[in-house]
Amino acid sequence: NAGMRLYGGAQYHRAMAEFRFVVGGIKCPQITREEIVNACGVEDVHDGTNYF
Repeated sequence: NAGMRLYGGAQYHRAMAEFRFVVGGIKCPQITREEIVNACGVEDVHDGTNYF
């Protein structure tokens, strides 16, 4: 499907419905607050705003 193009609103909405169906069935693992902070690149010591 990567090389296919969408023409018209109906095809767009069908593609989005398929995407939502597939993504809605994926089970996401629980993540910790520490994992979020690490992904944001916030170190233990910083001089900026405390984001979390």
